[in-house]
Amino acid sequence: MEETRNMSECYDLCDKEILYNYICKARQNNTMEHRSDHIRWEIEIIYQTMKCFVNPSISIIGLIGNILSICILIQSGFKKPSNVFLLALTISDSLYLIRPISAPSLLKVFGPSKLRPLVYGWEFPENFAFFAFVVEKSIMCFVGWGSYVSTSLPAVITLERFIAVYFPLRLKTVVTVKRAIFIVAGIYFFWLFWSVFVYASWFSFEYHTLSEDVYYGIDVYSQFFFDNANIMFPLYFLALNYLTSVFPISITIVSCILIALKIRIAQRRRRKLTKHKKTYTSRTTRTLLAVSLIFAIAHGTYFILSYIFQDVMVAGTDESRVVGEFLVALVLFSSASNFFVYVFLNSGFRKLFLDMTLKHIICRKGGTEAV
Repeated sequence: MEETRNMSECYDLCDKEILYNYICKARQNNTMEHRSDHIRWEIEIIYQTMKCFVNPSISIIGLIGNILSICILIQSGFKKPSNVFLLALTISDSLYLIRPISAPSLLKVFGPSKLRPLVYGWEFPENFAFFAFVVEKSIMCFVGWGSYVSTSLPAVITLERFIAVYFPLRLKTVVTVKRAIFIVAGIYFFWLFWSVFVYASWFSFEYHTLSEDVYYGIDVYSQFFFDNANIMFPLYFLALNYLTSVFPISITIVSCILIALKIRIAQRRRRKLTKHKKTYTSRTTRTLLAVSLIFAIAHGTYFILSYIFQDVMVAGTDESRVVGEFLVALVLFSSASNFFVYVFLNSGFRKLFLDMTLKHIICRKGGTEAV
């Protein structure tokens, strides 16, 4: 037997006999010290910690905050386009926050571990493994949809603030609530079509049985994807590198810089005219710019690190999974920050939140006393 062969090559070639012998030896010795150098339990522990504890914790906190934000934004009404954009962004961020708490994804890590960390798959009977595959891709369709939308909206938000700061008299005629709803609906429908297309056609399910007690199901790129690779790869990189990274990040950063310069100049002029040391920026502008800047910093860092570690990510090693989870944590932080930004920077939002909290406490206290 070719026992010296690199185990990642064994997996790529689907050499079941070599892989099975390797797993049997590992189980008999109750150790994985003899495996290839790039598969280490230390990295596995870091991966499991990020995958199953850190990122889900960020997700749960963010989801609670975003649900509160949605309730408060709905209660405040939609008389201003900014509220429409904030609600749309909060909903899309909430969709992405589902990713770390997807049960089928966690089963790859917390399920049976006869193959792990060599192979990550659903080590269950075929029907259950296929069901987990379908559920995971359905969830990832929504997650991807939210991710794509949440990268487009900050650019729209900063452009709206650009018009508000540079052309304040035209704002109400150029950016109306109806137009804001139309723009948001267009962005949502466009990325919904893309997300459904990707997760419905690019992946397929494979099931491998190595022995009576060693079997697993995995998701792989579909035959349709490879048959149309000359079209799929350009589309993938167009969506990933440009429409969801370079373009929106660039627009957001440039718009934020121009808005900050305009505000700074206006504040200096106002101080000279009024002789007041302190000048104030619109709370709406502060809130929207803060949300957009957090997006630009988090996603910009994600994009740069993805480029730096692209060789590691493509290799598909244990290190790539750890790097991937750290990159996901960056985006999760951005998606989970909305509520805290709204409460900290927007006094109107903060007042509504406190009013809702007090009403809930009073009603609950009154109900208890009545009983």
